[in-house]
Amino acid sequence: RISHKDKGPSPPSPRVSAWFLPGSSAGSCLLRERRLGRAGKSREGCFRGAQGQVGSGRFLTLSSSNSVRALRARPARAAMGLISSLIPSSDPRHKLAASHAKTPRPAPGDILKDSYFLNDDGLYIFVARWLPQGRPKALVLLLHGSGDHCGRLFPLAEAFQASGCACLAMDHQGNGRSEGDRMHVERYAHLVRDVQRMLGIELGRSPQLGGLPRFLFGHSAGAVIALDVAAAASAAGEPFAGMVLTSPMLYVDPATTSAFNLAAGRLLSNLLPKWPVPWVLGPDCPVSSHPPAQAMWDADPLVYRGAMRPRQSMELFEALQGAQRAAGDVTIPYLAFHGTADKVCLMEGTEAWHARTSSRDKELVILEGACHEVLHEGDETRGRVMSAVVDWVAKRA
Repeated sequence: RISHKDKGPSPPSPRVSAWFLPGSSAGSCLLRERRLGRAGKSREGCFRGAQGQVGSGRFLTLSSSNSVRALRARPARAAMGLISSLIPSSDPRHKLAASHAKTPRPAPGDILKDSYFLNDDGLYIFVARWLPQGRPKALVLLLHGSGDHCGRLFPLAEAFQASGCACLAMDHQGNGRSEGDRMHVERYAHLVRDVQRMLGIELGRSPQLGGLPRFLFGHSAGAVIALDVAAAASAAGEPFAGMVLTSPMLYVDPATTSAFNLAAGRLLSNLLPKWPVPWVLGPDCPVSSHPPAQAMWDADPLVYRGAMRPRQSMELFEALQGAQRAAGDVTIPYLAFHGTADKVCLMEGTEAWHARTSSRDKELVILEGACHEVLHEGDETRGRVMSAVVDWVAKRA
């Protein structure tokens, strides 16, 4: 949980290591950032880590609800938002790279600079890293889903770290601690490009990661991104050793993809790409069957729970359609999980995709009664999935 209260001006936070070494708390380190409020006051609070540790300090949160309230309170900003939706190229938040190449700017909060990289759109992308004791035996990239953030994958990263693997995780643009409009991306290919850029930067700065077997973990929309990252790497002659997919976004409810809805979506994507389209995960569409886990998701300030955007919705839909068409080209070893009670990404799509892939080393595990967040189910299911994921990578590292 995160809580905060204004304490007045305070000196800058001390810089902390961007790598999470054994024994450190990812949760207590990551949010030691500074953000000045409207009255020039810093926000202070505490963040409970993945293993229960509590760290205090100044922190940065990119809460979608705060953005919505600010937008409603400022008609002028609402008008500018409409203009940027009508003419995306007029929005400087996605057209900053050229100017920043000449005039570099600090990362958000000017704290933890090493925990951000600047992507080709001029947006700062948040990245987290874990190193085990001794030489890593593998490198694992963790990719979260749409509207989510990599912090929810920290327990898995810590499990990989304990098993001797190095881990990299990032918040996709427009998600979590990364910059960009919430739930908006100009092109789906930009998400894939950001992952490739992050990997290239990290391999350049950490020579010990070079030459290690590389694995991908993708959840929900992150699974589709993982498929394209893996395909591009194979085409470049640097294939990944395997990938793990949980609740992959490979099929959507036919009721939402009628010919009329798709035509309307494409029209809005071209004319009003950022126009908010109401879409709510309510009681009829839980992300977890475990009430405490569902409550944590509901209270997480970095989880986006606002409207969908036509451009990103259509880009992701086209991407999942492409993933289904290219299923026969998939030869990388993989392990996939899907819950029977998942109403966010339907299980039928994963089953159809799995049946058509050409991988010789492949497995699909169906989890009875599990919802979308299979790593945030009850203790038995969560432990079973996490152990299986870590063991599967360890045997192929």
